[in-house]
Amino acid sequence: GRRDHLGEYCLHLHMCKTCPECVIQGNAVVDGQQVGITIHGTHQALIDNNVVWDARAAGIHTEDGNEMNNIISNNVVICSFWTVCAVPWLGKVSGLGAGIFLIGMTNELLYNRMIGYENGLYTPGSAFQNGQGAAWG
Repeated sequence: GRRDHLGEYCLHLHMCKTCPECVIQGNAVVDGQQVGITIHGTHQALIDNNVVWDARAAGIHTEDGNEMNNIISNNVVICSFWTVCAVPWLGKVSGLGAGIFLIGMTNELLYNRMIGYENGLYTPGSAFQNGQGAAWG
């Protein structure tokens, strides 16, 4: 992905709506400059058995907060040292990076491993209580 360019991520489920056939499985993302895997406007997808190494900002990210009922399971998200991955991104300060960064919290997280990020799992919750992007309002 290209750092600080909205929509330019290494792997990206983009506005797929309800999509149980959408699967990101068994991939390796190495040295991504902005987010390893992004789920955006997509529901009921499977993000499983992926390895993300040194993705800047976040390893796995839900973009707007309206992403629901996705299964994010058995992924390994590694940052070799927290300062490598802690970068400013999309208007967020560098301290908001995480192995998994969720705006919407209506997804299933199962058996994931996050190592080396400043935040393993970050859910800003009330900071974006109205969502972002298409979910705002």
